[in-house]
Amino acid sequence: DWVSYGFLPISLTLIAHYFVFFYLLIAVALSSINSNLEETAEIMGAKRLTTMRKITFPLVLPAIMSAFILTFSKTMGTFGPAAFLGLPVKYYTISTMLYGSMRNRMISDAYVLSLILIAISAITIYLNQRAIGKRKSYATIGGKDARKNLTPLGKWKYPVLSGVILFLFASAVFPILLLLLQSFMLNEGNYSFSNFTTHFWNGDSNPRIASGEVGVLKNAHIGRALGNSLKVAFIGAGAAALIGLIFGYIVTKARKAFTSKVVEQLSFLPYLIPGISLSAIYLSMFAQPKFLLPALYGTLGIVILITIVKELPFATRAGTSTMFQIGGELEEAAVVQGAGWFRRFARILVPLSWKGVVSAFLLVFIGAMKELDLIILLITPKTGTLTTLTFEYADKGYQQYSDAIILIIIAIILTTHFLATKFAKADISKGIGG
Repeated sequence: DWVSYGFLPISLTLIAHYFVFFYLLIAVALSSINSNLEETAEIMGAKRLTTMRKITFPLVLPAIMSAFILTFSKTMGTFGPAAFLGLPVKYYTISTMLYGSMRNRMISDAYVLSLILIAISAITIYLNQRAIGKRKSYATIGGKDARKNLTPLGKWKYPVLSGVILFLFASAVFPILLLLLQSFMLNEGNYSFSNFTTHFWNGDSNPRIASGEVGVLKNAHIGRALGNSLKVAFIGAGAAALIGLIFGYIVTKARKAFTSKVVEQLSFLPYLIPGISLSAIYLSMFAQPKFLLPALYGTLGIVILITIVKELPFATRAGTSTMFQIGGELEEAAVVQGAGWFRRFARILVPLSWKGVVSAFLLVFIGAMKELDLIILLITPKTGTLTTLTFEYADKGYQQYSDAIILIIIAIILTTHFLATKFAKADISKGIGG
């Protein structure tokens, strides 16, 4: 069981999922290193590993630590893998305990667990600041040439290539193929031809199969969940991208001002709070009308709101990076012509930063479509999404339905990504803020 359930499979799942997240965060820092620094070390006789240890790694340490903090925060609040792979063998994490406490109406216990998660994240942030605060400068971009050269791998070329291909196949391609195969299997583990069926996709109600559940393409519950997911993803991603662009404008146009620093710091605060802890906080805030806060629980509004807030750090990072590339003289010329701020923003800034806006939209859209940890405590039967429906089916033991819905989510994400890259020229592969 230790191979299928518990610490090992949970850890491997999180590694396979978050390595891309980590790459996106440090890609920009790695691309900014001047090749002259590493070439100088090579001329001095330093070996490749020595150069990486003495030059490359120290220079990208802030980016690595920041990526570690954000990834650590997300994994600490991860609920899905911990629930699927831990609860069957009574392997608990704080997130699964928090979920159980909330479902059993042990509200005080749930909030204590939320505070524990937040405290752990705060301590980790403090240690991060201590670690990168020992060096006075990490600057790698100056006024001189910053050319970049390819690094020859020599005899390691084909082993490294084979390793990368094998890793990508094992972490991405193989799981999708396995999901597709299992969605057609009447009984799991039986690979005989007679065991394959299309019932879980387009079958009618059959009392002998999954208590009479119809196929996912005929299921009204899945249709409602699909609509909810698309609403949350499109509205949340659009709003977050627009707000991120505005925040980026504030940060870049008033760099030394107090408001700029406040906006930049506060925009990243929600991402440092584990998702399920933030969900518990929002449940407390919007369960009943309080002061000026409406009762949003039971509506899609609370799901959209928490999605915008949680994904705002990425949108702000993308917006800030885009705004840094727009010269101030363009807006100054519009001011001379008497254009107000809203007109300048709509007619100049948005068109010039369109690619960055679409990239931010795409990042938030992908996150919203596959989000579970953040909304698991906030959904109701009417506001359930595709991800929460997969959890419900898997919890009932109807794994084939869960696999089919996951494939639908993947298809929607891949289609949206293709359209964004094809027609809007968005490219998130260069890194967040790149």
